[in-house]
Amino acid sequence: MAGSAISIRDQFGSWTVIDEGPLKGRNRYYLCRCVCGKEKLVQGGSLRNGRSKSCGCSRYPFVSRDLTGETLGTWTVLERLADAWGSVSYRCRCICGTERVVPENEMHRLPDGSCGCVQRQNFRKVWMQEREASEDEIGKTFGSWTVLAIDETPRSSRQRYYLCRCAYGTVCSVRRSALVSGKSPNCGCGAHRA
Repeated sequence: MAGSAISIRDQFGSWTVIDEGPLKGRNRYYLCRCVCGKEKLVQGGSLRNGRSKSCGCSRYPFVSRDLTGETLGTWTVLERLADAWGSVSYRCRCICGTERVVPENEMHRLPDGSCGCVQRQNFRKVWMQEREASEDEIGKTFGSWTVLAIDETPRSSRQRYYLCRCAYGTVCSVRRSALVSGKSPNCGCGAHRA
């Protein structure tokens, strides 16, 4: 039998065999306990040839203890979840209230970022600062253009647009960056009247 060479209490890397598991096809599985305390069914062949040396805790700094109640960056760990096969994940909540289930081997990534709320808040802050700066430019002249108002028409582009009047009477929407950089000195009518 393929699993006859493995006995209870045998050690393979960080694994200790604690019970014989099911036979799936020609592969015998064994219930093993890692040095960190995690238990998992491991294929006998993987134990013997060294492909499986631990549950993965040696690769991931957070995997070796229950993280429930800990704060990792913007995340708070609410609950440890385990399935019948020994796979562990955690239910986590971001500071904004968003909840997410995170596999145990990805918990080391949590301190590096949020669910996206921080990035959205930063974008909102930059957008508000740009809007305030834009409002200060109302009434200013750029080339032949005079800024009348901020154009609030919805656009897919995140760039700011102004409603402007050209010295020759044309009123239209002009991209702010084109005005400030001088790429749009007028509506084009100046070239024909020169």
